[in-house]
Amino acid sequence: MLPHFIIFGVARGGTTSLYNYLTAHPDIAKAMRKEIGFFDYQFDKGINWYRAFFSISKYNNKKLVTGEATPSYMHHPLVPSRIKETLPNVKLIALLRNPVERAYSHYHCALRAGRETLPFRVAVKHQIAERDCFEKENILGDAKHFRRIYYRAYLSQGIYIEQLRQWLNVFPKQQILFIKSEEFYADPKTVLQSTLEFLGLPQWTLAKYEKHNAYGQHFARASSAKAGNNSKKYEQMDSDYFKPYNEQLYELLGVDFDWDK
Repeated sequence: MLPHFIIFGVARGGTTSLYNYLTAHPDIAKAMRKEIGFFDYQFDKGINWYRAFFSISKYNNKKLVTGEATPSYMHHPLVPSRIKETLPNVKLIALLRNPVERAYSHYHCALRAGRETLPFRVAVKHQIAERDCFEKENILGDAKHFRRIYYRAYLSQGIYIEQLRQWLNVFPKQQILFIKSEEFYADPKTVLQSTLEFLGLPQWTLAKYEKHNAYGQHFARASSAKAGNNSKKYEQMDSDYFKPYNEQLYELLGVDFDWDK
């Protein structure tokens, strides 16, 4: 069994909640883990390694579909072609969050996890330098190097236009469902129904739409004291940084996400 759908982005955009809502559906089998990372960091392990994450023996041979959600797929330039070669008809889903809010959330998460120690504005300057380095160096074969940059790519992960162009060069637009994260947060029930329609599955309503976090309840319950102490250091981030990229995104998708007002 291989995925009927893949949620490929974005990190800190609601992918864990959407995946949990979808896999509560009686016709969807949950993968052994939500984020498998096969098409970016584990591709050399082969298709049988990947297939093992989608065993449905526990479902007594009921006809089901399955899927996964790995936000780092959005950012890796080799992933679209790898998925196309392996799963040419897979349904693709991208949640897109206001890139300014996404950057703040990403930073807070890294701070709580101990992967970041710098104030936000300093960390962003370092990340811009690493982004330039990433563009100049051929590091795509170095998974550890790519992952290190990905974990701290507070700004570049929000330049959606650059990433989605790579996907739309490989897949037709109708094969990808684009979801505004803010709409998902505000009305998860409606977004779930439209996602199920996109997947060709019967409508399904949950009794409760709890928020889920990929980093577990420990981080979800954290007081974020360390992050709070640094909040004044990045509140002055220039939101215009993303504006030209957002405008190109709106034109590409034919949708105005209204992030710049």
